[in-house]
Amino acid sequence: MTSFHIYSVFQEKALLDALRNLNRGILPMQCPNSVYKIALNDPRKLSAVATYSTARVIVGGIMAQCVLNIAVIHTLAIEIRYRRRGIGTLLLQYLESLLISQGIECMQLYVHEDNDAAIALYQKFGFHKAQYLRNCYRHLEPPGGFLLEKRIER
Repeated sequence: MTSFHIYSVFQEKALLDALRNLNRGILPMQCPNSVYKIALNDPRKLSAVATYSTARVIVGGIMAQCVLNIAVIHTLAIEIRYRRRGIGTLLLQYLESLLISQGIECMQLYVHEDNDAAIALYQKFGFHKAQYLRNCYRHLEPPGGFLLEKRIER
């Protein structure tokens, strides 16, 4: 059976750099360096990578931070050949368990309106479309996106 492991990037520059490289290769929009600096030094440990087996081959990652008691997910990226294996769900479960233990009651993220696979994953995980934003992704066509939100149940 294939085994995946989750590791926080807190104080782990090599893992953070691997996450940055993963995001650069997959995502159409990139986070500013300040988001990566926050992830590296965030004692809440809300950003993490998923590895294949114990070889620590990075196959996915999530970056999030708390803003006014809301967890904002900046990125969730999975290597193409590892998609549909539950890695995105594992990363979301990792994040949610941390948020529950820290008393955070809400998660939010933005997703492009045409990213049907991501929207389906988030909705399966309990997110709902809170708002449509016409120009959320100005450099993409179409430029619209959704703000997705999930209330965290204890």
